[in-house]
Amino acid sequence: MITREIGELHDIQYASVPKAVDMIEKQRDLILGVKVRLSKNRVVSESAGIRPLYLAREAADAVGLPIMVHPHEAWCHSIDDILEVMREYDILTHCFHGKDIGILDVNGNIRKSVHEAVERGVIFDVGHGEGSFKWDVAERALRQNFHPQTISSDLHFYNVNGPVYDLITTVNKFLHLGLSLDDALAKITSTPAQALRMSDQIGTLKVGAWGDAAIFKLEIGAFEFSDSHGQIRIAKERLIPTTVLRAGKLYRKKAE
Repeated sequence: MITREIGELHDIQYASVPKAVDMIEKQRDLILGVKVRLSKNRVVSESAGIRPLYLAREAADAVGLPIMVHPHEAWCHSIDDILEVMREYDILTHCFHGKDIGILDVNGNIRKSVHEAVERGVIFDVGHGEGSFKWDVAERALRQNFHPQTISSDLHFYNVNGPVYDLITTVNKFLHLGLSLDDALAKITSTPAQALRMSDQIGTLKVGAWGDAAIFKLEIGAFEFSDSHGQIRIAKERLIPTTVLRAGKLYRKKAE
């Protein structure tokens, strides 16, 4: 992203598949996939349309990696057009965004293409973000037994002071929505590790893994949680982080 007004795909000539492939090959130890954002105007120009999705697919296929897609408000008819390009281990993030090109049809039902994508192994990720999580969409989806496989915050400069704050705040929202504690925590540990094919390194405490862990306490009370659209829900409990271990060592914030 160049600025908040000019997106990275405003001029598609800079979306070079050969250069992307070259960089991935040089940084194989760091790069796990190819991300593409498809929001019209703000990120992608009308002249570029939906073509960035196919360029991302081409680059990812060339190096044998998955794609991650930011779908909402794309230059297409519906999310069906995006999902038909996605395969096993690909990630559709911001799945509860509440804008155009979403997982629900006009009647509020999960689209057939979404169910089909889940069946073939496409991963649906929360990606809360500044504008990508809506209570109403998540509630409708969960009532239809559609659950995200992974929970992520999409934490960045513009949402760290709200409504995201941190990853555990997003987890607390899904505990309020009815996920069990075990299920919610798996969606930020072992399941993402499996999705990234790193189960022997992260998301586990087994011998030989990276040795990362967090300890929480459970508080009971009345806690306000906002979605990306300013809608508020009151939860009866929340997890509060108390201790963080990084590479097997206690993490302490450096004094400023």
